[in-house]
Amino acid sequence: MNHNRIFPIALVLLVIGGFASAHADSWGLPKQEKYYSPNKNYYLEVTPKKLESQLKYFEDKVEGRNNAGTLKRVKENRAKGAFYARHADRGYSKKWEFPLLNEVSPVRALVSNNGGYVVTFDNWHSVGYGDDVIVIYRSVGTLVKKFGLEDLLTEGDIETLPRSVSSIWWGGEHYIDEANSLLVLKVVSNRKNSGEDDAKFHELKIELATGRPLEPKRDLFPQIRVFSRNIKTKHRS
Repeated sequence: MNHNRIFPIALVLLVIGGFASAHADSWGLPKQEKYYSPNKNYYLEVTPKKLESQLKYFEDKVEGRNNAGTLKRVKENRAKGAFYARHADRGYSKKWEFPLLNEVSPVRALVSNNGGYVVTFDNWHSVGYGDDVIVIYRSVGTLVKKFGLEDLLTEGDIETLPRSVSSIWWGGEHYIDEANSLLVLKVVSNRKNSGEDDAKFHELKIELATGRPLEPKRDLFPQIRVFSRNIKTKHRS
């Protein structure tokens, strides 16, 4: 399944339907955000690409125009990251600034306690889509590895993930295992929205230094998929 093909259709539905859906999305224009390491010694400041408007972005995406929705008068208009470190005597100072792979902005990010790595997740208005759903950078801005969901999960497992018109809501509260220098992804494993009390998660671990997953891609949720197919079969009959 080519999940990227679904995105333009979702945009058409959003524009025609006045930004409403059965599983409603609520997306404001992206804004600058700071993401701190757990020990507060470092943070990543994310500056999104500046958009003319949500509607212009949707229209450009539907029409297949490059640089969708961009505010033309802004120079070097793209998503950027700035990495800051704290000093005991003078607060935080900027160490490095670098472009991010996201078209508009990531949805969230993690920073390691040792200041060595930052990880971004998903794309504004299209969680779960694209080849940059998870991106690991060294804090100087060099790319370690990027992943789409298809790189880590089977097609069948992706089918089980909760979704809305615009997004695949695949993840929970990801974290960095500082002791072992691992990124730990929490993937929804029981078709529930991640914020629900009974949501369950499978942990996928990835080496920060190399971007190597510690387990091979395989069916993780086969019982869920079989149940889903049985339901579809009953509806057809």
